[in-house]
Amino acid sequence: MFVDQPWDDADIASLYDAFPFTDDLDFYAGLAGTQGGRVLELGCGSGRILVPLARAGHRVVGVDTSPHMLALACEKLATAGPEVAARARLVQGDLRYFELSELFDLAIMAVKTFAYLITRHDQQRPWPRLLPISGLGACS
Repeated sequence: MFVDQPWDDADIASLYDAFPFTDDLDFYAGLAGTQGGRVLELGCGSGRILVPLARAGHRVVGVDTSPHMLALACEKLATAGPEVAARARLVQGDLRYFELSELFDLAIMAVKTFAYLITRHDQQRPWPRLLPISGLGACS
């Protein structure tokens, strides 16, 4: 079963950043600094966390199901400049089923993204296949 999410509508997606939330950015930046290496953001949306992490020098891959949210993230990366954009990669995919061939030192799932994974299986599925034993998964 898949829970519909509003970000499939381009007009609604364009409103996502109307009320900026930045209180958790220092938390995720601290985790990325401690863990080092590659960072994966599951449900990266408009790049609210992904872009600041890339700007801070981290290599970040963002996965999201919404092409409209990824377009917003792409715009933010372009505005941030080519050096920042080169440290980020955006992937369109369903969080339950996407495949990446790499492992990450840190995987994050911010705000309410976890709520879109409604079965226990879906909630547990992404972590072990993306993180080595020493990796960290953070969900807020």
